[in-house]
Amino acid sequence: MKKILNILLTLLVVVTTMGCSNSQDYSFMDGDIIFHTSSTSQSQFIQEATNSKLSHVGIIYIKDGNPYVFEAVEPVKITPLDEWINRGENNTYKVYRTITPLSDTDLNNMYEYCVTQKGKHYDMKFQWNDDKIYCSELVWYAYNSIGVELSIPKPFSDFDIEKEEIKKEIISRYGNTFEHSELVVSPQCIAESKYLYKIFSNY
Repeated sequence: MKKILNILLTLLVVVTTMGCSNSQDYSFMDGDIIFHTSSTSQSQFIQEATNSKLSHVGIIYIKDGNPYVFEAVEPVKITPLDEWINRGENNTYKVYRTITPLSDTDLNNMYEYCVTQKGKHYDMKFQWNDDKIYCSELVWYAYNSIGVELSIPKPFSDFDIEKEEIKKEIISRYGNTFEHSELVVSPQCIAESKYLYKIFSNY
């Protein structure tokens, strides 16, 4: 009977944990990369162009015992983790971590890079420059600042941009200035990085 009770208790703990979406139930670390499906108006275009539900990404940092996310929105800022999660579709998200642990120096350097980007405007044209910055570009450059190239930036032409709705959005944003060769990195590109592994998902 005691053995049966122990099994039932274990199952109850597992089911309860799986059904909970509160970020405090999981042990995240500085530098973890978090993804979700954004509820913004452009999220659907990103999903369709990249063939992925992942349309927004940021970097987790723990400050004074509380988890935050550095993210490129308008403007670049640091957001409490629970607030970041609640903005996503159905409160679902994924978290990835580097296969090789990062040193404290690396984590501090990444944090300092993100701090230098605070207040910078969001790049609605997803251009590969320093004037403005978009979410996956922020994460990519933060890791690149410590010598880790999470993924190889790809030209727009490598994405699924020939769908009619996406072509209309491109004309709306770029007019006649759109460059198919412009390099870009998407949340899905980062999720596929050979340097990362998934530590949590409630999708």
